[in-house]
Amino acid sequence: MKKAASLLLSASLLFPFATLSHAADGLTYQEAINKALGVSNQVKNTELDIERKLEDVQKSADNIRFMPAEASASPEGDQAFTAYIARGVAYDTSKQSLTTQKDTIAYDVRKAYNKILQEQEKKKFADLSEQNARTQSQIAFLKQQAGMAGKLEADRSEKLYAAEQKNNAVNETNLNNAYEAFNQLLKLDPKERPVLEERPEYKPLGKVDVEWHIARVNKENPTLFQADKGIDLARLDIDLYDPQRSDTTYRAKKIDIEKAKTGYSIAKEGTEQAIRDIYANIRALEEQHKALEANLAVAQDAVHLAQVQFDVGIGTKADLEAAELKVAELKQKQFEIIVNHDNLVQAFNKPWVLASGGGAQK
Repeated sequence: MKKAASLLLSASLLFPFATLSHAADGLTYQEAINKALGVSNQVKNTELDIERKLEDVQKSADNIRFMPAEASASPEGDQAFTAYIARGVAYDTSKQSLTTQKDTIAYDVRKAYNKILQEQEKKKFADLSEQNARTQSQIAFLKQQAGMAGKLEADRSEKLYAAEQKNNAVNETNLNNAYEAFNQLLKLDPKERPVLEERPEYKPLGKVDVEWHIARVNKENPTLFQADKGIDLARLDIDLYDPQRSDTTYRAKKIDIEKAKTGYSIAKEGTEQAIRDIYANIRALEEQHKALEANLAVAQDAVHLAQVQFDVGIGTKADLEAAELKVAELKQKQFEIIVNHDNLVQAFNKPWVLASGGGAQK
């Protein structure tokens, strides 16, 4: 027996993390994102599309004999050059589409990951609320039995307890739904309940030069890149315009350029306004977080006082539970703010994920 114990001790020293094997199976944000990207048919299809379009670019490059600056006497030469440019734009656009897809998947996975954490906190609070309601119901029943309270109070407490039980069941359903939505993104079995290793860290943005941030984001925005390439193609049509070979007018081609420019402006203005709105929502959440911190400090003092009173016999367990429930409620609300803040910060840095279906939060 001593020998077996010695072997177990030696094993624990040699492999100090062996007892954490279950936790090691959990998912970090990045691991979840990587898994979702790895199983995404959309990403795989776009990657294949990029390969295919690169073949087209290389093929069209072989057909170029010269690089015209305007319409030339060789229709074939102009067409070959136009095809080369158009296919190059299509290739570059597909690469930007892949960036958008990957960023959107990363955002959706993190948001779904956070949703599970959010629902877990709501479930914890719902459990405490149900427990508190049960205690209050039992107290009301005992008071009624002792003639210290009427049937009306006892019935009311019983109904409140029943309501909390139903609310808790709803929270259980919401938690299961959050898991299923997350599992769908990672193509896991709907019944799986993966361990989530991380929690969002609250880092206030504080005051930010929003206009500078907008300028930086615009340079990286794949949506604007694609719109800008549309302008380039429209200009190429003008440069190589030949009324003898074209099925439309020069004026129509000029209108196409204006339409492309307008499309770019619409995308740019929409992105810039989205960033401003997101930043305003982030700042509002940060102010709410400050207020909650102050309220939480007061509630924690109330718990300390209720504990002291309970320990010396001048307070009741019900009073202590009620004070603890208030702290739990504020912590749950605080975590909800932290989650929403985290989601918005992701969108603030890469607003194109919202245009791709991520959705904004307030």
